[in-house]
Amino acid sequence: MFGTNTHHLGRPLEGLNPGDRATLRFRFDAALGPGSYSVAVALHSTDTHVVNNFEWRDLALVFNVVNMSQTNFLGSAWLPPDLVIERATGPSGTA
Repeated sequence: MFGTNTHHLGRPLEGLNPGDRATLRFRFDAALGPGSYSVAVALHSTDTHVVNNFEWRDLALVFNVVNMSQTNFLGSAWLPPDLVIERATGPSGTA
């Protein structure tokens, strides 16, 4: 559904040596629809997780979403809709 990494954000980690530690925190609005979701994480050397993959964790986090504050909708992403209804009445006063 969504993926990013330090390369795509223009902030690659460089110059790490064995034994070094780094903590990364990615923040973003996750306007998800109701359902069950999982997070996969990977540590790799290029812009993609399918080349030189050092570590890959599917199901690193599994969570459920229940929306209490949005109107009911279908789908996996909350895209706030705006609805405009224009009506015109005919000569007899009916729509």
